Amino acid sequence: MKKLLARILCAAMTIGLLASCGSNSNPGGASNQPSSGGGSDPVSSGSGYKDTVIIGVSQTCQPPDAQMATDVGGKIITKMLHLPLIFLNTETNELQPGVAKDWVQTGERSYVFHLREGMKFHNGEDVKASDVVYTFTRGMDNAGTKSVLGQIESCTAVDDATVELVLKAVDVDYLTKIVDPLYSILSEKACTEDPDNGGSIGCGPYVLDEFVLNDYVTMHKFEEYWDADNLKTNHFKFRYIPENSARLIALQNGEIDVCMNPATIETPYIADDGNLVLNQMSGSRVSYLSFNMNSDIGKNEKLRQAIACAVNKEDIITVAAEGAGTPAKSFWSLTLLGYYDGFEGFSYDLDRAKQLMFEAGYPNGLTNYIKQGAHTMLYNGRSYGATVEGPRKVFVTGLDSNDALYSNPRVDELFAAAGTITDVAQRESMYKEVQEILGEQVPYIPLYYNVIYWGTNKNFSNVMTQTGGIFYYAYSYVTE
Repeated sequence: MKKLLARILCAAMTIGLLASCGSNSNPGGASNQPSSGGGSDPVSSGSGYKDTVIIGVSQTCQPPDAQMATDVGGKIITKMLHLPLIFLNTETNELQPGVAKDWVQTGERSYVFHLREGMKFHNGEDVKASDVVYTFTRGMDNAGTKSVLGQIESCTAVDDATVELVLKAVDVDYLTKIVDPLYSILSEKACTEDPDNGGSIGCGPYVLDEFVLNDYVTMHKFEEYWDADNLKTNHFKFRYIPENSARLIALQNGEIDVCMNPATIETPYIADDGNLVLNQMSGSRVSYLSFNMNSDIGKNEKLRQAIACAVNKEDIITVAAEGAGTPAKSFWSLTLLGYYDGFEGFSYDLDRAKQLMFEAGYPNGLTNYIKQGAHTMLYNGRSYGATVEGPRKVFVTGLDSNDALYSNPRVDELFAAAGTITDVAQRESMYKEVQEILGEQVPYIPLYYNVIYWGTNKNFSNVMTQTGGIFYYAYSYVTE
């Protein structure tokens, strides 16, 4: 409901501004205490670390099949249970061994991966090269993974511990694409014997115990994990607590150890509590308005530019994001290769908006332009991974994430060429040109980047953060 209201509000604000162009609480007192869901929790391991660490999340978790985990909540759980071929340290942006202990590029389009010795799935089966082949083949028919895995020409098990991967075309970002939790390695035996639940069997640091939709997920340490000796927490529970105040109260009462995404207006209660710690970081999620480029409004470039000048991003951040955002000029996230905001763009300027609307043929503004059954504009938000694959999916002609139905041959050409070039400066130049084109044509209006807040028990340590909110808790712990 909160997201819906924010979307309605943003649309209403934009329409209101267009019309002007055409004419001269304390959470400690809340009663909705969260239930303890899932029974009692062990609290002490006798090792100096709390036995069970409890994370309060604001998003419900998807069923823990790695290839179905397309949102933040699902990917957080996936990273605990599963492991991809290559692991990305999201704080250093360094590629590290995952299921593969090492890898080598053997040609422009080919790679060889050597798997770790003695790795086990949670069902006791050895992790073999055939499982990698099965995982990637399975994902080629899955909506969330086929765009990346569909780039594979062949995936071959050379022997039980060696996989050869050949792409259909050169893609210098490919290794960084397959670090996403979506491409974690699954057990062929588990998935074929139990198609409904086999996807929850991974080879990651923790083993699934219970998954209760819209309530909680519990898991225990996998003693046969390759790095199990460095896992300090025996059990994790992820509790879905949708109400912001209830999630904060649970943190204050010690029912949870981490409160993700508290309401911005309630963060002072965390900061002022000597038993808690308030954390924040700039996120990579960009909220935006997109035009339907096939609509009468979307086809008019001057009108799109006028609307861009009529949007007050600061007001939208204040209301829709409760102040937790920074204005966005580019659709790139701040940490992506090639981020650029040196183009002129269209900032909030009602006088300029009026002039552009006159040039667009709408001197008296717009009324009743949203027709039933045919959207003209859309409010949405996207988080990106570690590569430019994120914006590529949004701007290239015909791709599923292209909300605006935008098509520009030069943009398509630049994305295609940049993916084959290893020279970083040359790639950055191409992505700069893409952003300049988008800044002038305005198929999308970037609004703001999110700010991520989370509160913790003061004794909580060692979470690996990620700008999209997909935190990695496997090595987290609470000292006693």
